[in-house]
Amino acid sequence: TEMGYDKTIAAARRSLENLRTNQIDLLLVHFPGSPDAVQDPRRNRELRASTWRALEALHDDGLVRCIGVSNWSRKHLRETLASCRLPPAVLETEVHPRYQQEELRGDCLAAGIQVMAHCPLGHGSPAL
Repeated sequence: TEMGYDKTIAAARRSLENLRTNQIDLLLVHFPGSPDAVQDPRRNRELRASTWRALEALHDDGLVRCIGVSNWSRKHLRETLASCRLPPAVLETEVHPRYQQEELRGDCLAAGIQVMAHCPLGHGSPAL
């Protein structure tokens, strides 16, 4: 809901105020698309790009130490890397023994992006 340049800047400033701090250690874009039910690939691509430009500006201004993404696919990551000034420091994504995402992790390694793994508890598999 906070995607786009102006919304991202405003949301980060609200977070800084709410946290009573002058810098956020790591700020992630949580999802590569709009939250509405109708997904528009062109609009989502524009939102990703303008949101990333806002994160770069927040970083440049010293308000955010590191910027990153969450739930990005290989396509989204390649797209961001092709157009960004500052690459993501972190990609948070689902990784566990049953879903290792080797190609995505390889792309991150090649680009110097740290992978931060998560595994949804909702899967409920006792094997994990």
